[in-house]
Amino acid sequence: MKKRKLVHCNGKYHVILPSGWVKAVGIQEGDEVTLEIDDEDFHRLIIKLVKKS
Repeated sequence: MKKRKLVHCNGKYHVILPSGWVKAVGIQEGDEVTLEIDDEDFHRLIIKLVKKS
């Protein structure tokens, strides 16, 4: 089983990503992110950092 990390929880939504991926892009546990679906490729999820914890 792969390790996963909770990146953000606002009470309604939880963003959970693979630990290695989180470390590779510099997002840390507790950071606030936005989630977008790519307009040209609906299988691609874009995660943008909003605020560092």
